[in-house]
Amino acid sequence: MATVRERVDRLEMLFERFVEEMRMFKEEMRMFKEEMRAHRDKVDEQIREMHRQWGNLARKMGTIVEDIIAPAARPLLRRYFQCEPETVAQRVRRRRGDREIEIDLLAVCDQRVFVFEVRSTPRPRDLDDIRERQALFTEFFPEYAACEIFWIYGSIVVPENIVRAATRRGIFVMAYREWEYVDILNFTDITGQPPPA
Repeated sequence: MATVRERVDRLEMLFERFVEEMRMFKEEMRMFKEEMRAHRDKVDEQIREMHRQWGNLARKMGTIVEDIIAPAARPLLRRYFQCEPETVAQRVRRRRGDREIEIDLLAVCDQRVFVFEVRSTPRPRDLDDIRERQALFTEFFPEYAACEIFWIYGSIVVPENIVRAATRRGIFVMAYREWEYVDILNFTDITGQPPPA
């Protein structure tokens, strides 16, 4: 049978082993927390980078569609409105005090101004945005106040319900016709005239 001293020594040894194991456990937990913190920081940075890339892609998608529509503006204005634009400018910005407006594409022929609003994903609410811009246009571009102003809504493909809604509002719609060429889809509906040959 173990003496009291042996029992105490054994308890002290077990306690020391327990203390050492607790110290090692704490050290492992500290290292684990540091690894997790480093991993979390890395994941957070990856998420921030992904959001940055998504934002850049969304902006680029918008400008890609503008870049596709813009070269078609001159030929369409020649064909449908028999005018040669003196000015064609993309992404035109104007400020008035603390307010700003950006026009995706602006073309000027004699006393006619063509304001293009281009969207990568057409939505019915875009037509409400255009209505708001129509009300502000001559405030930001007073040099065109005496001109006849035409609004053209452009995209790669525009659903028929949006074409009909735009037609009711007198807004021309420009998109690919049967994926062959960019065309004004509702010219006859707005003007009552057949498209020029």
